[in-house]
Amino acid sequence: MISVIFFLFTLGLSGTSARRTGYSSGATRSSL
Repeated sequence: MISVIFFLFTLGLSGTSARRTGYSSGATRSSL
C-alpha cells in the first residue's frame, strides 16, 4: 500500500507543481 500512496503523492506533486517535480522528488526521498 505504501507504493500506491507514494505513487499518488508523486502524481499530486507533479500536478500541483510540475515545475518543481525534480526538487519535490528529492525532498520527498530525503524525508522518507
